[in-house]
Amino acid sequence: MNMTNYLTASAIVEKIYCVGDKESFDEIIYQLKKIGNNINQIRMLANFGNIQFANLDECTNAFLEVNKFIQKIIKRTTRWQP
Repeated sequence: MNMTNYLTASAIVEKIYCVGDKESFDEIIYQLKKIGNNINQIRMLANFGNIQFANLDECTNAFLEVNKFIQKIIKRTTRWQP
C-alpha cells in the first residue's frame, strides 16, 4: 500500500490491517484446509474402528481457533480495499 492509499484508508476506516502478499495468504488458507481435512479423515477412520486414536478434541479446538482468526482477518481486509 502506497502512502496515498494508506492516508485515504486512514481517513475512511478506523484500523488498517496489513495481511501481506496474496500468494502467502492463499497458501496459509490452503494448508489450513488440508489440516482440517486430515483431522476429519482421522476421525472417520476412528469412527469406523480402523484405527484407535487419542482424543482429537484439543487438536480440533486449536484448528477452529486458527480458522476463526483467519476469518476475522478476511473480514477486516475486505471491508475496504484501495
